[in-house]
Amino acid sequence: MEETLQTPCPEGKEMIHTHNEHATQICGSYISEELKAYIVQRHGTLELDPLPSSLPQDPLNWPLWMKNMNMLMVAFHTMMATFSAAAIIPAYSVFAEKYGISIHQASYLTSVQILTMGIFPQIWSPIAVRFGRKPIFLVSVLGACICNIGGCFCHTYATQMVTRILNTIFICPPLGIGSGVVTDIFFRHERAQKMGWWTLMTTIVTPFGTFLYGFLIQRAPYQWMFGIFAITNFCQFLGYLFLGSETMGFRTPTSSTSTSTSTSPAATIKAAKPASWADSFKIRRINPAPFTLTSFLSYLNLALHPSVLIPAIAYALVFCYANIAIIVMMPLAVGEKFHLDAQGVGLQYVAIILGSILGEQFSGPASDWFLARYSARAGVR
Repeated sequence: MEETLQTPCPEGKEMIHTHNEHATQICGSYISEELKAYIVQRHGTLELDPLPSSLPQDPLNWPLWMKNMNMLMVAFHTMMATFSAAAIIPAYSVFAEKYGISIHQASYLTSVQILTMGIFPQIWSPIAVRFGRKPIFLVSVLGACICNIGGCFCHTYATQMVTRILNTIFICPPLGIGSGVVTDIFFRHERAQKMGWWTLMTTIVTPFGTFLYGFLIQRAPYQWMFGIFAITNFCQFLGYLFLGSETMGFRTPTSSTSTSTSTSPAATIKAAKPASWADSFKIRRINPAPFTLTSFLSYLNLALHPSVLIPAIAYALVFCYANIAIIVMMPLAVGEKFHLDAQGVGLQYVAIILGSILGEQFSGPASDWFLARYSARAGVR
């Protein structure tokens, strides 16, 4: 005889626990009693979305310190993508003098990186789906390191432009797949806070990078700018190599109609462990799906949904004006007019940094208030 219990489902639906001798049905999915016991022992509850597997390498089962460490590495990687494009802005006058170009032409060294960031993250994403995220991150930071070393030795505007384009192609993957890491390693109720880390690193670093590097350009040769980029990228490579973990390809479906109890959770976990620590360094294909044109363009389907398209356009307009246009044009609009040096240009970004921080303090509570009021009008508690 079966016993049925009803408790709140993580997504507001009914979570139906149908108990029999071998399995439990939760939200339409069957999990074994062994897996149920493991989840309760590991996480203290079954009200999780999504439900983890019994594999220890399942990112949902990682210890909190391991989750946060991997999240911070990806957030910092995202920061470096925009940081490396913005930090060269105070050096426009230096590039103009060295390469015999105008400051307006020097600004293209940043503009071309912004354009590249808008295209290539979508190309890296299908590759990461098939080979995993850790190999992509390793290739990303190592390639960026090499390109930044090359930037130290460029003697023409054209070669410097090439190194900036290649650097952006390599460093940009987390702009497209960084949010996927959040989804891989955190439960739904934890994701908003962690996405905040990733978003903050993406936005605030643009004015901060120009502010910080204004002091550097004023006091050291511009080659040090690229040298610091390269050193940072190499440290990221070592971090991913020895501390980073793959977040894809380990999970198995938790739903099963099988009621076999021949395998205990301990046996399953032991069997699922990698053969050796060296296995974590192997690059293997985790998804056999072939590469097709559709796999690189599937994200365009999201434009068919107004709930996605309208917020995306709104965010793009605000981001491009407040975070890109003003920052890129500052040396042209202020630097030339008032004859400011690199440090003087960098100091102009203090206002943007303070405005971003103050605006974030208001926008969060305002968003919560608006959502609460809308929910109350809709009769949702």
